Amino acid sequence: MDSKNMVSEAEKILKMLDDLHESNPSEYKAFIEKTLAEGRSEMKLPEFRFSIHADDYSSKKKVYINICAFDPVPAPKRDVDPISVYGGNSIQENSATIEYLGINPKVLDEIGDDKPLKKMLVKLAIDYYNDTKKYKLSYNCGLSHKTK
Repeated sequence: MDSKNMVSEAEKILKMLDDLHESNPSEYKAFIEKTLAEGRSEMKLPEFRFSIHADDYSSKKKVYINICAFDPVPAPKRDVDPISVYGGNSIQENSATIEYLGINPKVLDEIGDDKPLKKMLVKLAIDYYNDTKKYKLSYNCGLSHKTK
């Protein structure tokens, strides 16, 4: 879409909002409040929960995977559905790589400190990075509740 079309579309939207404001102020207010709430939720930064530190056999470096609660990642609809994740940008340091993995906060809250569930989540995170980044991460890894 070129800039003239974008301006035209924006003007149409503003006109519709002006009309709604004049014809139904309470509906306009509800629409604006809902839109702002959705925007705040989508703009919320990931919240650190814990870190996995594993050896990468291919590079001989340490890889830290910071597990974060991230609202835009959808929660599974049913218990049998897979857990969705969002891989953030990597940070390279001399002796290590730092990764960020976003997971829906409700999923992380359900897992809590349940050791078998947390072990499955760690395996999910390692499998994700072994598949997407072609690491060869060890499943024999440590956990920390401090950021790296």
